Amino acid sequence: MDELNELSKTELEVMKSVWKRDKTTVRDVWEELYPKKGWSYTTVMTMLGRIYEKGYLKREKAGMAYVYEAKVSEKKTARKMMSEFVDRVFDGALGPLVNYIAESSKLKPKEVEELEKLAKNLNREGR
Repeated sequence: MDELNELSKTELEVMKSVWKRDKTTVRDVWEELYPKKGWSYTTVMTMLGRIYEKGYLKREKAGMAYVYEAKVSEKKTARKMMSEFVDRVFDGALGPLVNYIAESSKLKPKEVEELEKLAKNLNREGR
């Protein structure tokens, strides 16, 4: 997966639409994103082509159109993007990221509770 090029913010939005379906077409993605983004059909077609070229999608010809399918899962993509982010912003150190998250005012009480459980589990495992 390391050979995959980074997805742009826009490409990630398109991929999120693809991940919702087993297989999809440009029209499916366009119909979902047009009301929110106002993107033209050809913009979505171009984005899917770029994402395909980056290796995140597979496609097959069906008549005059392509049918796209995710080649890389959402979980693997998120893991790769987070790893790249931590490397770029925190020089690969997770501690400062965890500290930033813990101090974030955006955390909901339930999320704080989940982080505390995670920390306890990691301590029990000796990590």
